[in-house]
Amino acid sequence: MTQTYDLIELETVDSTSQYLKRCLSNQTIDRPLVCMAHEQTAGYGQQNRVWHSNHQSAIFSIAYPIDHALTLSGHASLKLASLLHQSLQSQLSIPLFLKWPNDLYDAHGKVAGILIEQALSPQSRCLVIGMGINRGPDTSELLSGGYQASALPDFSTHDLIADLMTGLQPLDFSLPWQPDQQAYWQSNDWFQKGESVLWLSNGDSQPATYLGINSLGQAELEVDQRLVPLSSGVNAIRKR
Repeated sequence: MTQTYDLIELETVDSTSQYLKRCLSNQTIDRPLVCMAHEQTAGYGQQNRVWHSNHQSAIFSIAYPIDHALTLSGHASLKLASLLHQSLQSQLSIPLFLKWPNDLYDAHGKVAGILIEQALSPQSRCLVIGMGINRGPDTSELLSGGYQASALPDFSTHDLIADLMTGLQPLDFSLPWQPDQQAYWQSNDWFQKGESVLWLSNGDSQPATYLGINSLGQAELEVDQRLVPLSSGVNAIRKR
């Protein structure tokens, strides 16, 4: 099968996403460009939190061209998380779980995160999709930010990227979340419906009951007998 993307492989970089954004500032691409690094010195995640990785982690970002007029649905993060879940499960025999809005967990903790940004110029518009996946037996470098980190057994980063790029081609970021996509998430959800969780927002936390993900891609909680739908951003959910 003809490769439908270009790959840049680096030994070390500050951030694969920042590297791609610098590339896009002075060139236009007409097909996806992937930057993979063996070491990342200044990785970052949601809310500019530091993304810690070890020397065995799989670290890469994808610059994915989209039309200037495309209206992104609110499900882009969830669709990409599901795609990463499917691709990893095709290589690994251990069960993995989806944590709203775009993290992956194994039975012990967080193993992967996704950050979606946009790079805009008068000539082009790209999604810059950063992915960091913990891999290897040593998780001592990965514990931070209140998360219990875990790491996956060995897998091929190159094979994972190839599988992801194949899955990205038919993915339409403008379409609503389809019933089969919602059902896939629900069957692999890190949380159980009715589970007692912590809702974190703007530095505060309070107990809540998890009700699942609705058709809009929002996490629904019951808080003080009222329904609270969450959009990604300042909101997070953790196990109690």
